[in-house]
Amino acid sequence: MQPSRGYKEAKRLLHKHYGDELRIASAYIDKALQWPQIKSEDGKALNAYAMFLVGCRNTMEDIESLEEMDNPTNLRTVVSKLPYKMKERWRAEAYNIKERRDRRAKFTDLVSYIERQAKIATDPLFGDIPDSRPTSAGKNDKERPPAKKEKRGSFATNVSTENQKIKWAGEKSANPNKKGSAFEKPSTFITEDLRKKLNVKGKPTQILLSTMNQDRPGGQKPMNSYVISDLEVCGLEDSKFIELPKAYTHGSIPVHTENIPKQSEIRKWPYLSEVACQR
Repeated sequence: MQPSRGYKEAKRLLHKHYGDELRIASAYIDKALQWPQIKSEDGKALNAYAMFLVGCRNTMEDIESLEEMDNPTNLRTVVSKLPYKMKERWRAEAYNIKERRDRRAKFTDLVSYIERQAKIATDPLFGDIPDSRPTSAGKNDKERPPAKKEKRGSFATNVSTENQKIKWAGEKSANPNKKGSAFEKPSTFITEDLRKKLNVKGKPTQILLSTMNQDRPGGQKPMNSYVISDLEVCGLEDSKFIELPKAYTHGSIPVHTENIPKQSEIRKWPYLSEVACQR
């Protein structure tokens, strides 16, 4: 092949595989929508997302594919990656755009908003301000009075994974593959509906649930569940997140509003004095 012809063919192949505008736009959109959730007060992660979105906006403007990201579904997915308080502020920002400019918020507006919030979060002077509220982590557990036992609608639950190799107490080692409850421990549960709302997949598994009425080995039926990792919770007006242990999904959890303690009950315990209950 002549060098001039080979050069043109190489350019054609490169453009075909790496220069197709539709592929470029699709790659940017996929990466933006699959970005991991950003935690509160994580300025570095927020700044990284902002920089990527700026690049996404600039590139898609050049290839005239920006309208793809103006799709409401895509915009909502991008917003879902932000910390809770930033989502709240974006709602107000989007409403102001609609009210003052007589149009709905677009991807360029969202990128400008996230870029500004990232600059605020990474400000060298005030970007990371530690919380001055006292914590109870250093208190001696002996100072805490024993919890008062009350009749409520709660229940004790243990979880066991299926098909574990164990040996029961007093059992001879000649049968090491006997199936049973491999381990029993209190566990964290979320509803299947919440898992779908959080848009997390988890790892499929089977579990045995044990309550006071169903604690005999072999008396429970295995149930399909998902193991969810890296969950965090925080108050609606707080910015501190608490990591949860591995959680299992279940169709429904029999907990009702009457199970929530009242403020008068919380006041009885000094170590809970700073806890505010809205009930």
